[in-house]
Amino acid sequence: WRWIPDVLWALGDRDAAQRTLPYIEPYGGQILVGSGTMPLGAADRSIGILHTLLGNFDEAELSFRTGLAVEHGMRSRPFVARSELALARMYSARSGPGDHAKALAVAQAVAREADNLGMAGVRREAGALIAQAD
Repeated sequence: WRWIPDVLWALGDRDAAQRTLPYIEPYGGQILVGSGTMPLGAADRSIGILHTLLGNFDEAELSFRTGLAVEHGMRSRPFVARSELALARMYSARSGPGDHAKALAVAQAVAREADNLGMAGVRREAGALIAQAD
């Protein structure tokens, strides 16, 4: 389940997001685990991505904040960077008062952290958000 929301975001598939959300929401506040014991990050990141795609921005922001708390608790800088990137995308999509500045600030912080961690894909996505904000 962890990667489905990312794929749906890339495709812009709102219908599939609507159908997928009920399967992931019950796992809010929990860490998703892949095969064996490999953690995949907070379920709330996936939930937030789906809510962003559906335009449910308040729910998305709450999900991202919850997920970030879980991932900070794990002391997982890579998961935090991915969740912050998704939060920046939500700010960019929401486009409310102050959201442009928030998206830019978060994307810049994610870009720095991605550079520090060698996360080329996350750095590339953060860079695209920064360029879009300029």
